[in-house]
Formats: sequence, C-alpha cells, structure tokens
Amino acid sequence: LEVTARFGYDAIQTSSRLLLMPLAEFLANLPNMGYVPVDPDPYHYAMGLRVSAYPFPFPETTIPELPILGIAKRDLPFIDLSDVYLKDGNLFCAGSDGYLLCISGDGRNLESVSKRVYSIADNMEIPGKQYRIDITNRIISDRKKIADILEKA
Repeated sequence: LEVTARFGYDAIQTSSRLLLMPLAEFLANLPNMGYVPVDPDPYHYAMGLRVSAYPFPFPETTIPELPILGIAKRDLPFIDLSDVYLKDGNLFCAGSDGYLLCISGDGRNLESVSKRVYSIADNMEIPGKQYRIDITNRIISDRKKIADILEKA
C-alpha cells in the first residue's frame, strides 16, 4: 500500500484533459483551491495510453538508441514525451527506462477518443514498441455490465 500526494505516470496527462484551466495554472493554485475545476459533463471522456519499449518495465537494463518515427505534426498536441531526446531533428529513446511517451485525448464520445489515441500509437514506428490494446474494450464491457445490472434492478 502506498499513500502519495503525487499524480501517477500518465494520470497527469490524461486528467489534465478534463481540467477547465491550463495544467500549470491548476498546479499553481492547487493549495488555495477547495475543489478541482474539472468539466462536470459525465460524458466528457479522457484516455491516456503509455507507449514503451524494452527494457520497460525493467529499468536496470539499458537499450541502444531506438528511433521514434511516424509521429505526424498534427498529433503532437496529444503526445507527452518522457524517455526521449531530440538529435538532428529526430526523436530517439534515451534508454534510461523505456517509458517513451503518453498519448492522451479527450472528447464527448469514448469510441472516437479511443480511435484517435490508438491511431496515433499504431502509426508510430518504434522498434519493440509496446502498449495496451484493451483499455476501451474493458470500459465498454463494464458499461454494458452496469446497464444490465440496472435494468434488472
């Protein structure tokens, strides 16, 4: 059990999509706020997808310089970089832990948000690229289970 006041990896990128103010302003004002200014719309969805490469999750192993290709300029607002550096105009995995980036998005329709995020991940060319592919399926499945329970009640 861990008690911590920090946001988890990927959580800050994902949850910031639901804030009603810029993330920096939110963090600066956090000690003085009695509430979290998020969009109250229950149908405003946010999704974050961690993209990693070997050695993740084994940080004691180092990896060679891996190129990160296939990121379109239009997709940059959805990508937060981590274990990455820029060299001669190209992105490379820095090799410290393999946690490369988080792709996040938001919208009023879960399926469209998921489609955008996964499309960006699918188009990236990274040797040994890895990411979860079940996030949306689990949410949709859980939604159906809850609807069935409520219908029977």
